[in-house]
Amino acid sequence: MPISRNQTLGFRKSHAFVIGINEYRGLDANLKTAAGDSREIAKRLKALQGFDNVLLMNDVSQAQVATLLDWIKDPQRSASLSIQEKTFTFGSFSYRSQAHWLKTAGEVADTAGLNSLELVIDEGQADELRETLFLAPDNQLDIQPGDSIVFYYAGHGFPGEIKDGPAGYLAATDATNKLLDNDSLLPMDEVYKALSTLDCKHTLLILDCCFAGKFRFSSLSRGRPKPFLMPMYERRYERFKSSNAWQVLVSAGPEQTANDSAKWAAIRDHSPFATTLMEALEGKADVPLAGNRGKAQGDGIITATELFLYVWDRVEKITGEVKPQHPGLFPMAQHREGEFIFINPKIDSKRFKFAEDPDKNPYKGLAPYETADAPVFFGRERVVQEVVARLRQEDADILFITGPSGSGKSSLAKAGVFPVLKEYEVFLSVRPSELLPANSAPSAPHTDKLESLQGELASGKRCALLIDQYEELFSHPDKEQLQELVMHLITAVQENQQRAIFTMRSDFEWQLKSSPLGEYWEKKRIYRVPPMDLDELRQAITGPAWWAMYDFRDKEETDEGDTGEELINEILEEVANAPGALPLLSFTMKAFYEIAKDKSRKQRLILEDYRHALQGVSGALSQRAGGLYDGLPNEAHRRAMKNILLRMATLDDGGYSRRRIFLSYPDLPGLNELDFPGDQDDRFAEEVLRQMEAAHLVAQGQDNKGHRYVEPVHDALINFWPKCRQWID
Repeated sequence: MPISRNQTLGFRKSHAFVIGINEYRGLDANLKTAAGDSREIAKRLKALQGFDNVLLMNDVSQAQVATLLDWIKDPQRSASLSIQEKTFTFGSFSYRSQAHWLKTAGEVADTAGLNSLELVIDEGQADELRETLFLAPDNQLDIQPGDSIVFYYAGHGFPGEIKDGPAGYLAATDATNKLLDNDSLLPMDEVYKALSTLDCKHTLLILDCCFAGKFRFSSLSRGRPKPFLMPMYERRYERFKSSNAWQVLVSAGPEQTANDSAKWAAIRDHSPFATTLMEALEGKADVPLAGNRGKAQGDGIITATELFLYVWDRVEKITGEVKPQHPGLFPMAQHREGEFIFINPKIDSKRFKFAEDPDKNPYKGLAPYETADAPVFFGRERVVQEVVARLRQEDADILFITGPSGSGKSSLAKAGVFPVLKEYEVFLSVRPSELLPANSAPSAPHTDKLESLQGELASGKRCALLIDQYEELFSHPDKEQLQELVMHLITAVQENQQRAIFTMRSDFEWQLKSSPLGEYWEKKRIYRVPPMDLDELRQAITGPAWWAMYDFRDKEETDEGDTGEELINEILEEVANAPGALPLLSFTMKAFYEIAKDKSRKQRLILEDYRHALQGVSGALSQRAGGLYDGLPNEAHRRAMKNILLRMATLDDGGYSRRRIFLSYPDLPGLNELDFPGDQDDRFAEEVLRQMEAAHLVAQGQDNKGHRYVEPVHDALINFWPKCRQWID
């Protein structure tokens, strides 16, 4: 039985227009699966998803498609829609188009004389679903703004350029092969204009054709994170239902061709895209709730994003070895904060399994991300994929992840890499100093912690071991003993064919090379974390907010069309070129989120609050620096902080900016710009510098000549912390 789609989701009616074209005699390029794909999609929309009106049009002409689009665009449209069938003849060969409305037995008074389609889904003897759908020539329907619509097309697609809208063309069965001014093709823009006339709250366009990605409004993708799975809180579900959702799901990128060839058809009855879409509509795209790893049950709700991610993953695996194909999901101009929704037909819609709403700050501030924080870890997708690819190589037993201070190495491993390595059963993490016992150094080279880790590595389960912040070993008083303990761990990793990951600051690479671990220091075992580009920083800004259902707004007044682009760009401009941009960004956003929550901003991050209440990055840094300064134990330490910052300030073009302070020169041993006259002052300076680095007010690095340096993370620390400006002036 069909699900109660309208009652559940709050629509007046739900409609679907499904087109599939196999016959292209005028192009001499017939397809094998498009018509069959459309039939199966139409059956599932009707029988499984509960759409009221489903029109199936196979092998139809441009004029027949135009009849449908003209009816849609006509504000005075009649209540009845019938598409006349037509016969096409090419020499001795002829075929007939099909245009029928799918009806259940309960919707047809008399089934005599009506052709039918059978939907059979066999998932085991006890779970077989079988339903007969009848094909009616006409239908009474009325489409209103409170309805939902699916428009599906499978056939040939061609590239093209149409200004200020979607580019590209669709082809009806009577398309001809002309090079220029091909008026036998249907511009994608015409489909969009027709759907826009209806102005329904929820509209999903699905294109399974070559160059389907040409149907893209690129300007609408800014300010939004890439599609990702979000926990379905009940309030998120209500927003998705009530707000406009205008989305396009395409089978291939703007320059890609879709797979529907004789070779594919010989082993499959449907295209890769249609195959996975059919599975998705049967409920297989209903992914498990976040945190329910290994569970088969989802929440019962299939959003357009879930649908896309399921289809993308399956299609990539199916097509990867021959002709990789990458589906896409894009917003249309009318899209706001909604999501087109399907329902898992296997779940009672009255018993959706909503996620628990944590109501917590999604930004970590200066704390590293842990494995449990994976859902709010954004901006490192590319890097995670590269690291995981390294670890999955056969000889990748040891991998060194290095990068400057503040580049997010620990977070990358724990919240990025570990959750993706699903083939591993056990994830272990230890810092070098944790290998020593709490009381004193033992005489034997074994400790309880070491033996525990060795036992896990030898358990027979697949393990990944993280040795985090390895640089702390080189300044530890028990350095030699720690190195011995680490080498015991490496032996256990290799003997049991496990994986070990080291994270370490890049300015300590030279010390590792000359240590016992140096024998493993080779190119294939080294991954240097690159800086985040603007798109990745944008993801790190917007992703956690979207996860927590907070929106960016340039104005305080509620407006769904306001996506906060000015606010996002202003944050980007302030952090983009700063050393240690990631902790600076996370710290700023955590403080910004707290302001929005304290001011009861109805889950909105507003530009005015960023500028005036937080005072941007400079305000966040000032609060951090002031808190550190006031918390120093005595006047000597406070004087040391003053002296450090004064040496880090320089006059540049009439204004002050930060400068690097060099701590060591390989060619000039003993030279240090933070060397003060007295030994006591040097000790205070070292202690304060460590605290400033721990607070992410300064960051250490190494230039290409091997010179170690430290510098403020942002010019704002010099220019906008009032106490620092007072010292300078």
